[in-house]
Amino acid sequence: MEKRCKHITESQENIKRSVTLCDSDDLKHRMYKVPPSEPGEGRFPCPVTRNMRHLLDEFKGLYEERLRRLEIQTGGGSHEEILRMKVRILNSYVNDLSDQNQVLIQTVEDLEKEANGKVAFLEAKIHSSDQIIDDLGYRNRCLEGNTESLHSEILDMKLDISTLSRLAQQAQHTHKLDVSGVSLRTIPLEQIAELSVYSKRM
Repeated sequence: MEKRCKHITESQENIKRSVTLCDSDDLKHRMYKVPPSEPGEGRFPCPVTRNMRHLLDEFKGLYEERLRRLEIQTGGGSHEEILRMKVRILNSYVNDLSDQNQVLIQTVEDLEKEANGKVAFLEAKIHSSDQIIDDLGYRNRCLEGNTESLHSEILDMKLDISTLSRLAQQAQHTHKLDVSGVSLRTIPLEQIAELSVYSKRM
């Protein structure tokens, strides 16, 4: 009996080890019949189902053997006594199955915590990436606005240069500078006149 109990305990540990060999996706597929991942993704088959079936068959075989031995060893016993011993064996079987379920539940919870941790880490990385993208987008919009402003300023300067060139040509022909009705886009015309007077004094 002690040898069998030891074997049962070792089998339960084997279940736990075999479950932890799989990732959460494979375990979910095994337990809840979720469609497996596409082939060719570098995954190895999870041995949980095969190992569990083998271990459960071992448990079943052990207790079936105990029931057979009970029938043989208590051939002359009363029917009630045999039933009590069978109930005791079946209760032991149920307790062992319950222990296995607890091992599986704990393993699934551990895998779920690990998966949740990975998901939280990925969500944090995605959030950080979103912030970087938003910042780069803001900078890009600022640069686009500055570029548009510079293009507009360059266009205004070209128009002012054209206006000043026309005034200079008129002054050469008429020998006088008539700036009435003339306005510039980038600098007041009076400021240019002041600069011109200052340069003549120099």
